[in-house]
Amino acid sequence: MTYITRGIVIGKEPSGDFDYKYVIYTKNFGKVNALAKGVKKTTSKLSSHLDFFASIDLMLAKGLNFYRIAGARISDSRKSIRFNLSKTAAGLIFSEALNNLMVYDFIDYRVFEISEAFFRDIDLARDIKEVFKQLNKRLFELLSHLGYQPSIKSLNQRQLTFDLCFSIINITDKDLKSYNFWYQLFN
Repeated sequence: MTYITRGIVIGKEPSGDFDYKYVIYTKNFGKVNALAKGVKKTTSKLSSHLDFFASIDLMLAKGLNFYRIAGARISDSRKSIRFNLSKTAAGLIFSEALNNLMVYDFIDYRVFEISEAFFRDIDLARDIKEVFKQLNKRLFELLSHLGYQPSIKSLNQRQLTFDLCFSIINITDKDLKSYNFWYQLFN
């Protein structure tokens, strides 16, 4: 059985010689593992549509342990994120936080809306101050929606980002690898 949904790639890892296993946060299924066969091949039509940070229309086929990506089309590429270091760093932090905070196959439309809004807003951000503001706003919104009320101890946007990241690390008991990159970039 195949399904059509919208999603955002929040993680990927190699699987075999020519395949990738993606972690995708979808509108209709929540966080899912999805296998894309043959995307490492130069002739693959799927690989260019499975970018980080983009909104993607997906056709997924349900398998026993994971979904298989039967088709994908970018609906909003958000290219400015990939070509701006601070936007890329913010996108990686949000993606990793979302991946760590959410469980598989749990549908939460509000989390999808927060994620879509975050990537749309940092794509449109004009400067680093706006990127910090959007990252902090959406991380706070995500944590609050999930029932974690992070305390705000600083009005400084840079410090607030670090505080929110530490909250996520404490909640999930998992390291945010992209946080180290962010810290070195802005300290």
